[in-house]
Amino acid sequence: MIEPDSASPSRRRQALCGTRLSPPCEGVVALNRVAVNASVTTFVAGASGTTLLTFNEHAHFAGDRRHMLTYR
Repeated sequence: MIEPDSASPSRRRQALCGTRLSPPCEGVVALNRVAVNASVTTFVAGASGTTLLTFNEHAHFAGDRRHMLTYR
């Protein structure tokens, strides 16, 4: 498990996504490969628990900002 204070925001996000999706270790590594810097991940918390709504959303890099998009 990644310690919250020792991990980067990106790694914490990936750990949370991995917890919600429950993939095998290879699945978590695959999430890391496609993660875009400054992407948005959204969780929804409700009576039935926490749900991963979006992962790696980067629509804010469209058009003129496309050159700013980088992958890890």
